[in-house]
Amino acid sequence: MIRHHMKIKKLVYYFGFVILLWFFILFFTRETILDYQIDRIKNEAIYLRIDSALNDTLSNWISAKVRLAQPYKKNKWLLDGIVFNEDKKRFIGCLLSIDSDASVRLDMAQVFGGEIDKKQNITFYFSGIFPTVYFDRDVLKTNGKQYSFDQLSKLARRELSRGGILNYCNWKVNNDYVNGWFENEAELKKRYREFLNDKEEDL
Repeated sequence: MIRHHMKIKKLVYYFGFVILLWFFILFFTRETILDYQIDRIKNEAIYLRIDSALNDTLSNWISAKVRLAQPYKKNKWLLDGIVFNEDKKRFIGCLLSIDSDASVRLDMAQVFGGEIDKKQNITFYFSGIFPTVYFDRDVLKTNGKQYSFDQLSKLARRELSRGGILNYCNWKVNNDYVNGWFENEAELKKRYREFLNDKEEDL
């Protein structure tokens, strides 16, 4: 009986160790895995087409005086990455933005959604549904110096990796996570219309 209990105790310790090791590996590798999932598609035609379409869309929104698009008129910005759902019809992206004003304290990462229809038209959703993450320049402790895109990318991907974007069973993008942003289609379309109709007034 004593030996039996000792075996059980050893098994408990063993499985406890395995679980702790799993969480340790997960904690320290999730950002690396996300980097791989994002960066491996950056030379694919679909990624390049989305990057080009995003540039055109932002330019059109700026010209149309869409209020929340106006910062991109003066800011430096960069498409940091995209993750797709399984059929590559929906995606989540991250747009990094560095304010050109050195006196401004915050730079940001804008998470956005996108859909590709049957005719291969791309629609981008920048709305209240998708979060904007701000990063305080004072954290750099360099007298308000602007973030670099590399620094912003690392911070933004760290935030994304904590939000369920990865499926830790197979180390791939979580399909349910991507699709989840589009589940409430009516609300998504409503927020999108509000975004487009919120115009900057002429001075």
